Amino acid sequence: MRRQVSQNGLTVNFIAGTHVVFFGIDLAKDQHKEFLGFGFKRHDHVEGEITWLRGFKTFEMTEPHPAPGESFSTQ
Repeated sequence: MRRQVSQNGLTVNFIAGTHVVFFGIDLAKDQHKEFLGFGFKRHDHVEGEITWLRGFKTFEMTEPHPAPGESFSTQ
């Protein structure tokens, strides 16, 4: 599944596969100054659980020297 959504200067493209979802995020230049970061959470509608997802990318401001292979909460 492929989809693109745009709202208030933010555009998100995503491609959903069998096991992963690839996100492409674009923020209008005039929005950069107020941008503090982003996070992804998964809502399991069957169990009613919400989980913040983890990833390998982080901001230098929050983790200046990440170890290779270390994962971080996106919250």
